[in-house]
Amino acid sequence: MTNPLKQEIRTADVYTKQVADRGNGIFAAHDIAPRSEVIFVARPLMVALSTSELQNRCYYCYSSPGDLDYSPEAANNQALKACSGCKVVKFCDKRCQARAWSEYHRLECKLYGRLQPKILPTTARAIIRLLKQHRANLLPHSEWDQLLALESHQEDLLKAGGERWQDAFIAMKGIKSYCGTEHSEATILRITCMLLINSYTITNPTFDSFGLILHPRPALLNHSCDANAFLRFDIPAWSDQEGFPPYGSISVHALRPIAKDEEVTVSYVDPTFPRDKRQEELKARYFFTCSCSLCARGRDSPLDRFHQPTRAMTTDTTQPAINAIISETGDLVEQFLMSQNSYRGREHTQIDTIKQLMHRLAQTKSWPLHRYPWPQLRQQLLLGLIASQRFSEALLQSAVFVRGVHPALFEQEHYPMRVVQMWTLWILCRQCLLALMLRGRSPHNIQLDPQMLGFLSCALIDDIRRIMSQGTKWGGKLEKKFDRGFQDLRNEGRFWDAYQQNKAETRKMVFSWIDDQVRTLLQQEGVSQDIIDSAVEPQG
Repeated sequence: MTNPLKQEIRTADVYTKQVADRGNGIFAAHDIAPRSEVIFVARPLMVALSTSELQNRCYYCYSSPGDLDYSPEAANNQALKACSGCKVVKFCDKRCQARAWSEYHRLECKLYGRLQPKILPTTARAIIRLLKQHRANLLPHSEWDQLLALESHQEDLLKAGGERWQDAFIAMKGIKSYCGTEHSEATILRITCMLLINSYTITNPTFDSFGLILHPRPALLNHSCDANAFLRFDIPAWSDQEGFPPYGSISVHALRPIAKDEEVTVSYVDPTFPRDKRQEELKARYFFTCSCSLCARGRDSPLDRFHQPTRAMTTDTTQPAINAIISETGDLVEQFLMSQNSYRGREHTQIDTIKQLMHRLAQTKSWPLHRYPWPQLRQQLLLGLIASQRFSEALLQSAVFVRGVHPALFEQEHYPMRVVQMWTLWILCRQCLLALMLRGRSPHNIQLDPQMLGFLSCALIDDIRRIMSQGTKWGGKLEKKFDRGFQDLRNEGRFWDAYQQNKAETRKMVFSWIDDQVRTLLQQEGVSQDIIDSAVEPQG
């Protein structure tokens, strides 16, 4: 008889209890310090790569060529090998292939091969693997029971109707047909609905999504727009004896101090959205109205407020016209962002359109740089510039985030988005320095001082290491990226040695320089001077 797969779960710091109008919730068993681990699950019950990622990531460890490298060329030096059976999934090496085969792929390979070149949708693949593992007695019995106990909102989905319900129903029929399982259609439909409601989007350390993931324990985490915890998927298990994948775990970490008996929460939606957009998305996707502390403030929060121009610029008669322009511009940009799913991976084709829309936002003279949808639009521009290898322009856009946008959005210096954007800026410093050494000048008519770039890279990696060394230290893929980058910079010696000799003055000089670069860029974008002054304040 086959034994269930080994599991490693750490939940000693929390307990579960019923919450009025919120179902089960997870609470701190004692005071928890920032960045501390709250929950860890080595082997989530369900993981599935997005269809678009099946060619880019190992089907077992979920790594992608170049994951540990920071140069765009690194990925070209590695290759994944396709499964010789189904030719649908790929692996890093024979070790990953053997482990995947023993744990699940032997149960699904023939099905994938029979359907090829057709590939089943992500949700269907996740559920088929789950059902086949359950039938083969590979799942811990307690986890199967915990899964079936999760809220499915099946009746709410049925009542709402529309595309989500149709997709769930069609998926159920397809799974029953393809899987050849003895599980009833009712059970399959319930699991499908549970997956829609309770799964998380799995991301790499730099927040690029590549699939879905679900385990019953972290699925009990309730939502808050002002969450006190965040998720990671790159922390390895403590023990490698059971052959746990090095990637694709679920770990929950404290964002700020969590008091004993305080509920642990995460955000189900982008917490930088304005209140009305957050409420709309939560109601549509999860069927509840949020009453967290941030939502209770109404529209009186930095996420909702618009910049108020000086009184000389507005009168009682001009304000309605300004409000109309703000509303029209916001709607236009939001429509564009909603259309961007079809351009994923092709953001470079939209650079000019994005710049025009950003200029429209600037012309309102009322739109703070950190208010939705400006950061989302700027992020699309940043991705497009990087894809086009316009690294000098991308560096300045990244610097806008690091020096102006993210400090306004995220209070904690260790907030994951802040740290990752600092890392992005560091990588771009390196790319621009490389271009200067090869060409003797910055491309695309943007002149950047090589000495300042070198010192900026030192200051950034210094800050990243300081932030990541506070509290608990974790050996995830993100930390490995940082360590490798720091070692390379230190081994080169030139800039790091000079930076260390006079750190305080060098930091003051280089951050003043990059802030001047950011201000100049924003002026070129048409941003009003008072908005620039409020966004780019001197920082260490």
